[in-house]
Amino acid sequence: MEKCDLTLMNTQKTNLNDRILGFTRAYLNAQPKIWVLLLVFILTACVPGLAGKPPTPTATLAPTATLPAPQQVVTHAPDAQDAARVFLEAWQKNDYAGMYASLSRVSTDALATDKFAARYQDAAEKLTLQKLDFEVLSSLTNPKSAQVAYSVIFHTNLFGDLKRQMTMNLALEGGAWKVQWDDSLILPELKAYYHLALDVKIPTRSDI
Repeated sequence: MEKCDLTLMNTQKTNLNDRILGFTRAYLNAQPKIWVLLLVFILTACVPGLAGKPPTPTATLAPTATLPAPQQVVTHAPDAQDAARVFLEAWQKNDYAGMYASLSRVSTDALATDKFAARYQDAAEKLTLQKLDFEVLSSLTNPKSAQVAYSVIFHTNLFGDLKRQMTMNLALEGGAWKVQWDDSLILPELKAYYHLALDVKIPTRSDI
């Protein structure tokens, strides 16, 4: 009876040892897998693409079109001497309306057409003017203003030929030169509000 109990106890002890040995082997066999899983977990945490999150998209710049080379356009001002000639030629013809059309806005605002014509008619009468000749001498041009130097010869009945050196100021308006008019363009001496006067005295005849 005692022999049977000992065998049973030995059998139970053997089964227990087998279980412990099997668990130990299973543990030892599983250790490499645990390290592999731990390594995969660490790599997954460090690399965003492996963590299940989509990679951040990178913007791609589209190629820009090549711009053409800039073109330089130079606009030259008209010839100031030509504008002066138009004014002086109209004066030769007694074309006061044509002369007035050559004036700047400031000049036309200061003097009406009829008063402008009267100034020239009065000067021609006082000078006993028959005709006049002119010659453009030189010019100085700036971006918005110009000066033209010229000479005028007045052919008169009473005073012979009178020659004057004169200067015309012009302003650029709407792409064209316009005359900045004042009374000195009739005669240089008429500047500063001087005016012409003709005093004719006819001597009395003595008794015969």
